[in-house]
Amino acid sequence: MSGDCLVRNNVTISGNDPSGQTIYFAHGLGTDQSVWRPVAEDFAKDFALVGFDHVGATESNRQYFLKHQSRYLRPGRLRR
Repeated sequence: MSGDCLVRNNVTISGNDPSGQTIYFAHGLGTDQSVWRPVAEDFAKDFALVGFDHVGATESNRQYFLKHQSRYLRPGRLRR
């Protein structure tokens, strides 16, 4: 397994950086960074853009997913 977080999280960097500002796009459960593509296009001219996939979200990084860390997602495990 690669220890390189850029590979592990499938990091993509795009856009322009005239303002010196960066927008980071983080997806939700059950998706990957592609969910942000239509929105990111609107910001590409004025900002540097960073997209990434949470570990386990895609086939390419599923090997890094640690199943025991997802125990809180199972029904009945959440505290109210």
